[in-house]
Parts: sequence; C-alpha cells; structure tokens
Amino acid sequence: MWVGIPVAVGETGMLAPAAAELERLRLVREERQGMQHRREAEKRASEAAKLSAVPKKATSGSATSSPQPVETTAVDSTVDKVTAKKMNPKQLKAELKQRGLDVQGNKKELLARLLEAL
Repeated sequence: MWVGIPVAVGETGMLAPAAAELERLRLVREERQGMQHRREAEKRASEAAKLSAVPKKATSGSATSSPQPVETTAVDSTVDKVTAKKMNPKQLKAELKQRGLDVQGNKKELLARLLEAL
C-alpha cells in the first residue's frame, strides 16, 4: 500500500512548485535579454557618439588623398613581429581594424592575420 503526501498537479500536468520555478526562470530570461538589448543599444550609441566627436580634417586640394597612405605606413613601421606577439587581443584587433582586416577570432588567429599583413 502506497502512502504519500498529496501534491497538487496543475493544468499542465506538472507539479505546482515546478511550474512556478519554470515561470520564474522565464521571467529572468526575459529580463536578461532586455538588459542585453539595452547594453547593445548603449554601445551602438556610444560608438556613434565617438565617430561624430572625431574632428574632421580640413580638406585642401591634394592633402585629402595623401594622409591615408602616410597613416598606414606609420602603423606598419611601429608594429613588428616582436611587438605584435606582445600585444593583447584588444590591441591586435585595433591594428587589424586600421589595416581593414577581419577582427574576429582568438589571439592566435588575430596574431597570425596581423603577421601575415606585415
């Protein structure tokens, strides 16, 4: 003969505490997703503000086309193989971005991509 504690089973066929826990988890998940969307929106707004805050250079004749290659050359001369190996992933991504290369991957992949570009 089975003797147990009577437990209320809800409409879904689950125990009441389990259903309540699932509902709580659903609410927490929704809250986290909302927070993530807000953070992404703030990040995009911050990046847009940084881009708009960058002072624009004066455009005068041939000076417009020459600064870009000069900057690229300066970047190439400051980073060598030894310096690149000492960089952290954030710095590697910045160097790759300046060169117009892909910035996705781990440190090993980023370093290989940067060394290939040197």
